[in-house]
Formats: sequence, C-alpha cells, structure tokens
Amino acid sequence: MAKCSDQQLRDEVIAYWTINMTRQMEGRPEHQDRWLAIKEKLAKRNVAVPDRPAWENSFRGMMNAVLSALKGYGVGCQFDTLIQCAHQTAQKHPESLLAFGFAVEVAGHKELLKSQDSTGKWASRSEMMRTELRKGDPKYAPPQEWMPALSFLFPEVGARLAEFLRRNGLSMG
Repeated sequence: MAKCSDQQLRDEVIAYWTINMTRQMEGRPEHQDRWLAIKEKLAKRNVAVPDRPAWENSFRGMMNAVLSALKGYGVGCQFDTLIQCAHQTAQKHPESLLAFGFAVEVAGHKELLKSQDSTGKWASRSEMMRTELRKGDPKYAPPQEWMPALSFLFPEVGARLAEFLRRNGLSMG
C-alpha cells in the first residue's frame, strides 16, 4: 500500500469530519473503525488526536470552528452561517476563538463574516474579546494538547496562531 502524503491525510481527515461529525452522525459506532485508522496514520506523524472525537469537547470544538471558518459555513454544528458559528465558538469554545479568527483570515472570509453581522453583535463581541485577550484572559488560550493536530491539519492557521502566541507572550491552556 502506498504511503499517503501529508496533504492526502489532511484531506482524509477533513472529508471524514465533514461527513461524519455532523449533529446526526457524530459518535456513531460504524464510523469508529475509520477514525481509528486515520488516528493511526496521524500517530505515525507524531500527531495525537482523541480516540473518540465526538466525546472530546475541546478537540471537536476546535475542528468545527476551524473548518467552519475555512469553508464559510457551519461544519459539524447545527448552524448554517459563519456568523452563527462565530457566536457559538465564542460562547461554547472560547479556547478555539483565535484559531477560528486566523482561519477566517486564511480563507478570506472576513467580509463574509462582517456582511452576516447585520445586528452588529459580533463587532461588539469581537471588541470585548480583543480587550479581554489583551489582558491575558486564559479562557482564550488554545489547548496545548491539540496544537500539534491543528498545526498539521491546518498548517497556515497553526503557524499564525503559534506566532501570535509567541509574539504576545501568551501561553496555551
């Protein structure tokens, strides 16, 4: 069997996640064998992921946030629009908010997010979060255990996040 490239493995993870980690499908036993095979391939690259991603809240939140930001619509959550995903991430997964923001930038979806913020709530919330972040609020610290997975699966997002943390002297959760 041919060894798959890093990009092929990234694509496999994203395809798996997009299809199997929906509200209707996540955690189904019939998908577990496929996930464990993916996990084994990632482990050969020293990238750890949970055995059961549906049960690992911070990993699931990070993946849903980043994929939604990159695609411009909800992935793995009950929401369709990017703005709904932004609010959900801020409320339920603040530790994934920086990764979400960098993914929005990488994908060129800043204007899409802005256009969906018809009430201005996201703009206000963003300003408040930036203030909290400048004060070093630990709730925005990305989970250290998932940084290698983030950096492997989404290299540009991971690099921007790591640089931001380094530049601002912030630590991971």
